[in-house]
Amino acid sequence: MASRKRKIEQEKRVFNELWTELYFFIELKGKPLCLICQKSISVVKEYNLKPHYDTEHKAKFDCLEGEIRKRKISTLKSSLQNQQNIFKVVADNSESNVRASYRGKNKLICDMYTDVKSFEMKLKLFIKHIDEKKLDHFPNCKKAVEEAGDNFVWQNITMRNVLTQLQTEFVNRFTDFKKSSLNMEIFQNPFAIDISEVPSNLQMNIVALQSNSTLKTAFKESTDLIQFYGGLSSENFKELKKFAQQIITMFGSTYLCEQTFSILNYRKNKNCSRLTDEHLDAILRVSTTKMKADVKKLASQMQPQKSH
Repeated sequence: MASRKRKIEQEKRVFNELWTELYFFIELKGKPLCLICQKSISVVKEYNLKPHYDTEHKAKFDCLEGEIRKRKISTLKSSLQNQQNIFKVVADNSESNVRASYRGKNKLICDMYTDVKSFEMKLKLFIKHIDEKKLDHFPNCKKAVEEAGDNFVWQNITMRNVLTQLQTEFVNRFTDFKKSSLNMEIFQNPFAIDISEVPSNLQMNIVALQSNSTLKTAFKESTDLIQFYGGLSSENFKELKKFAQQIITMFGSTYLCEQTFSILNYRKNKNCSRLTDEHLDAILRVSTTKMKADVKKLASQMQPQKSH
């Protein structure tokens, strides 16, 4: 099989432009592609293209000759190009939206986990709709199909391949999330989790939490998970608070990292060459923290210098 592949490569088979007018084929990414049904042929040889045209399309399209045939080829080329461009815009927009959702300020890792799960579900829905020839969530594609009318040839292979590839990349990229999914669910809503699924070191704390109606009400009214877990008793919920701290300290986006490096590059320059590591550490802490300094209290604790 390998020798056959090398033989094909060594032959340097070149696509003949005449095949476009004869058999409605063009070359796309090194392979002949039928403009009519958008099916690819693996080997660039006329004896592969001609039988396809003769058996699949000759009866309908052989009557087109001269300028009429050329106009039909031009129309099919434009239709194919529009499909590729429109879907590329949709894919790029989706990717931009997903990337933006990971860069939000003050986001926890569980927020990213929610975004990833949501996008994975959307991808499944998109693939299902493409298979069913539904374009409700692809308004640009839907508009192009309506404008093309009878000239549009539905071929979902390209669109489906792009979505499937994106789905596979997502699964591979966020494999760690699958391993930590239970921890995320416990952190996001400890009142809704089944106690039998909770790790043994957290079970007693979770039981106590779920049994406390006051804390349950406080959780429903709270909009900040960090504040909620911070307000729990260290004595009664020691293990749960430790667990929450581990989740909270995970980066929920690249925002803080990028902000810190930006501050570092801005502060540590040739004009600030006397800054020590201790100074730089203090600057980074002050610049990235959400805590506000009590200047009056700090000033009151300082010993003023007396004049002589």
